Amino acid sequence: MFDFKEQNKVGLKGESLFVECYPELNAKKSEEDKRFDFLTIEGAKIEVKTDTYSMEKTENFFFEYFSDMQSQKLGGPWRAKQDKIDHFVYLFTQDKTFFWFHPGDLCEALEPIISTMRYKTVKNRAWTTTGFAVNRELVNDLVFRKDTF
Repeated sequence: MFDFKEQNKVGLKGESLFVECYPELNAKKSEEDKRFDFLTIEGAKIEVKTDTYSMEKTENFFFEYFSDMQSQKLGGPWRAKQDKIDHFVYLFTQDKTFFWFHPGDLCEALEPIISTMRYKTVKNRAWTTTGFAVNRELVNDLVFRKDTF
């Protein structure tokens, strides 16, 4: 069972790494609008998903579908698409590797892929998250920027 406080620490570590690795973006943490993590100086909205697995240990991205299964509140790239976020960035912290996606394109490509998959559940104390472990190769052509630091 995942603990929100622990997962929040992981996310904050990923966000700090993002700011450290992309100083040229002058990205500022979104304080008022919780739909995204960062706003760049050009006005681009960025959501960062932090994964603690090493890329060697897993060949997959875990794309959250419902952040709360009971309320069916969308998560991951689907929420980013819904909220008109410009960039969905998937970070493997152990590898310091960032994969940049356009949420709309990613969701469109994921729909036929996940239609044949079983979702995975991640239980927290108060809610259950669902999502899909998708092989990186299946969406590799949608990565418009990949950086390793």
